Amino acid sequence: MELNRDRLVPLAPGEWALLACVWDLGYANAIEVCAKLQERGLRDFGPSTTGVLLARIARKGYLEVETKRQSRGRPLHYYRPLVSRETALEWQLERFFRDHLLTDDDVEILSTFLARRRAKTV
Repeated sequence: MELNRDRLVPLAPGEWALLACVWDLGYANAIEVCAKLQERGLRDFGPSTTGVLLARIARKGYLEVETKRQSRGRPLHYYRPLVSRETALEWQLERFFRDHLLTDDDVEILSTFLARRRAKTV
């Protein structure tokens, strides 16, 4: 389910890390996302901080939240992506190009950079 990209709000780097974990998991609560973050060595947020940040990402329009009641304790909030990785990255790149007034020459520099980066990972 894709939302209107014009409604998206930019994300901070830490929020991108969390969103990447939710994309990988597909549907997860803060505890699961926190574990995925640690597994990937991205950030060292606790479950409470992770939950606060996931709620912020949801308010920005990237995630939907489902609350599930537990037999005891607080309800758990589960998050599901509303925006695909491809759409979010494309929007972020378009915004970067627009904000930095990039020209066709700059695109060629980016192409060269990406080619060098690919060569390093092979």
